[in-house]
Amino acid sequence: MEAAVERARGAYAAIKAVAAEQSEVTTSVSVSPYYEQYRDRDGDRIENRRADKVIGYEARVSVQVLIKDVGLAGDARAAALALGPEQSDPLRIYLEHTADVLRLAYEAAVQDGSERARLSAAAAQARLGPLLVIQEGQGPCLGQWMGIVGNTYTNREPRANAARKMSTVSVTASRLESVPSVSPADIEALNLPSDRPVQTIEAQVCMIYAIGE
Repeated sequence: MEAAVERARGAYAAIKAVAAEQSEVTTSVSVSPYYEQYRDRDGDRIENRRADKVIGYEARVSVQVLIKDVGLAGDARAAALALGPEQSDPLRIYLEHTADVLRLAYEAAVQDGSERARLSAAAAQARLGPLLVIQEGQGPCLGQWMGIVGNTYTNREPRANAARKMSTVSVTASRLESVPSVSPADIEALNLPSDRPVQTIEAQVCMIYAIGE
């Protein structure tokens, strides 16, 4: 366990050296036994999972990394991969639903609703009057209403300015040899390029205008 934890310290230091305060690293360690084996009638090896048949233990360290600056995600992932993990999860990029982002989405929805009302009145050869009602959410206008906003979609054209993008890298390691150092050349060699997917947050509004002749 001490050797596995020491290896995780190396991963922590390598990631922090790349991303510093733009990273949040969470580590955990688990220990599980492995047992003597025997062959069944078909010749297959089977573990004898009895307490008195334990022949050793495996310590497994897991490192979860949250990168707040998406531009550093590739370097951080490369720094973790340079230490030779047994398993690495895919890089995931998403929008953080902050109050600022939700307000941007709501503002864009109101502006779009106003423009649609103007176009509708012009197409109907009517005069657009004052705004009477505006509601945030989705559902029958002035009926039962759902106030959930900020739904996230990917690979669509953005309808509002995006907030900071975030990404995660999850790495599991259980090797027991000494922890190697990570050089800039190691990071460069393992920094796999990836295009950023389009991220969209959507908001809905109900707007009622008076219409004149």
